[in-house]
Amino acid sequence: MITETASSTKMLECTEGDPTCDTDGCGNGKCTAVPPISWVFGNYKGGPTPWDPKMQWNGMVNCRPCSPSLLVAPPALHKGRLKAGEVRVETRSGIVRCRISDSGSVAVAQPAAKITEVAADKRAEIISVLGISERDLLDLPILNATTSRTKTLVPISSPMVLNDLKPNFSHMRALCESIGSTGLYPFACDWDDERTYHARQFPAASGFPEDAATGVAATALLFGLKHWGLIGTRRTIRVRQGDAMGRPSRMAVTLGDGADSNAACWLSGEVRLSDPGPRGN
Repeated sequence: MITETASSTKMLECTEGDPTCDTDGCGNGKCTAVPPISWVFGNYKGGPTPWDPKMQWNGMVNCRPCSPSLLVAPPALHKGRLKAGEVRVETRSGIVRCRISDSGSVAVAQPAAKITEVAADKRAEIISVLGISERDLLDLPILNATTSRTKTLVPISSPMVLNDLKPNFSHMRALCESIGSTGLYPFACDWDDERTYHARQFPAASGFPEDAATGVAATALLFGLKHWGLIGTRRTIRVRQGDAMGRPSRMAVTLGDGADSNAACWLSGEVRLSDPGPRGN
């Protein structure tokens, strides 16, 4: 359902229902955003087919926001109706601000991350589950960082080590639950560009072993870098994810202007609709 306001800002309200309804008219008041969004990011096969909302990870329907899906939603929903400017997307975690440029690119707001250091006695277990050794990590504490969902930031020594990771997925869920996390987010700085970071996300219990694009983890990484004192005067980082699984994504995270605590940073990236083909994992 789209509601016009006096300021011409549109509210997208997505409700649990039949995902095969007509998106163009949305005549039954139920939104079909979920299948296209999930289809784009490869978590479901076959496009718009019936789905179980209890399993749906998309932030606008049944759980907390998924930032990459919110990047897709404004241009994908009600095509041709949304103009450049600000869009507000209603999720179970509240209203999420999105900005659409004249070119159609989208930026999604996220709050500042809550940061805690993971207990030192869990470090060896994390190393073991990732299948690496202590020398493959930077000499920094492992962090839990939360802008929407808690992700565990694991600083890896190089992109090569990162891409060669072969985690023990049979122990991933138990490990994440023991440290209060929804997934491990190992990352490494690009050797040729200190503004770019390579990352992989291994969710605790999402039904798939690896995610090709995790906006809430990328935004958490920005604040993790600030916590470690590694960001300097930079306001924007670039995150490359999905390369190791053959489903590359590129995201940018920029610090906000400080005027709105719910927009402490902005996540942006290009969205391209394409045939998902076989799943990358």
